[in-house]
Amino acid sequence: MKNNFQYALLIRFFMILNVFPEFFGCQDICKQPELNKFENLISQSDSYRYSHYFSYSQRIRLNQFHPVVNGSFTKIYGTTDIELNFPFKYYSNHVKNLSIYTKGEISIYGDHYLGDILSFITSKLHYELEVLNTKELFVVKSYIIHKVDPIYVATKITNLIYPNGKISIYFETVPTDVEKTEWISEIKYQHQCGKNVTEFEILVPVNWITSGTLVEFEVIGETCPKYNSTEVCQKAKSSNMKCIWCEKAKKCIESNDQGTHELKVNDCRIKKTRMLTIRLRQHPSFLLKRHR
Repeated sequence: MKNNFQYALLIRFFMILNVFPEFFGCQDICKQPELNKFENLISQSDSYRYSHYFSYSQRIRLNQFHPVVNGSFTKIYGTTDIELNFPFKYYSNHVKNLSIYTKGEISIYGDHYLGDILSFITSKLHYELEVLNTKELFVVKSYIIHKVDPIYVATKITNLIYPNGKISIYFETVPTDVEKTEWISEIKYQHQCGKNVTEFEILVPVNWITSGTLVEFEVIGETCPKYNSTEVCQKAKSSNMKCIWCEKAKKCIESNDQGTHELKVNDCRIKKTRMLTIRLRQHPSFLLKRHR
């Protein structure tokens, strides 16, 4: 009976769903250029997508309200160079100034060119741009004017840069007549390795671009990824940053945005899933022998 009981216990089992991606922290990009291809999809549903890349995470949410923006906008015409009113890092590089181009493209410069924030429609040429530059937020609003017979309509896109390193793209109005293949939306980074350049890009999947889509790129961080265990990670923090252990990615990541902190925690938590219990009748002959 004892052996039979032990066997019965083995019939019922549990399984924890785990994802084991390649771990990386603060490696030298020049020694590991393949990191520019790294992508780890952490969580996804019909209206939500969360994934990790080198240095940044990307969160996409559908049916969102416009992010809160306070201040007066200024219209700009042609290429415009702007200095941010707050310190900002892009892929761990100090940013000195930005250049805004006619399609709302944002080029980022430190001691040299670093990369771009892009969201535009390749086939459309008429863009109207507005800029907000405060100590708490930098915003570029793009109005893409095009004709849908018999009227003109505006595709509205807002790009936001925050002092904590977060970059957001909000698609306020997206006409249905625009083909998905006409969209370019991504953040790009160029890393100099001697005479060579390693390019990184995080694309916004075009199937997710619709009215009310909010895309957020958040810094995974340099300090937190150094910690490779739950206990050490959770104890690490500063006045403006917390480290959280992302169990699904097996990685310690930075969390410095109160608005998305709980989302990160939920995204990274592994849920225990009870698997199918093997029914006794599947092995009748074996079980009969055990009873004898």
